[in-house]
Amino acid sequence: MRSISKLLLPTGLAAGACIATPAMAQTAGPSTMSISAEVVASCSIDQVGAISLTGLTGASAGTGTADIDVTCTNGTGYDVLIDNGANYANGTRNLLGDDTGEALPYGLYTASDYATAWPTVAGGTAAYTGTGDSETHTVYLEIPTASLQAAKADSYTDTVNVTVEY
Repeated sequence: MRSISKLLLPTGLAAGACIATPAMAQTAGPSTMSISAEVVASCSIDQVGAISLTGLTGASAGTGTADIDVTCTNGTGYDVLIDNGANYANGTRNLLGDDTGEALPYGLYTASDYATAWPTVAGGTAAYTGTGDSETHTVYLEIPTASLQAAKADSYTDTVNVTVEY
């Protein structure tokens, strides 16, 4: 007859031999990682509205507005410029009659008092500073009363180019 202790001893030793001791963690370093970013000055024209005046009679000046939405990098100085249009002549922006071919003078302005013409070239110092968000710039159009009184019945059009310089 065998004793239980003799049978358990080899089993106990085998189980103990399978238990591993944890290895000690090793480290290397320290070392550094360089991280950099460059933010560049940039601008985009997000939207350019249109101005459409109807039912003009010459009883008063024709006026209207359109918005130009611009996004520039925060802190970037910029100007919004509008050229003289496709029908510019004799120092004046003109709408051109579709049927008559006659010119109807108009002006584009920076405010509703129609005192300051919208710039066609940058003035040296940026007029605006970007915030990183879209900013709206309103253009004010005026067709003088005298021009409307002299105009023949027709549909008049012009196209201008909007540019952002930064």
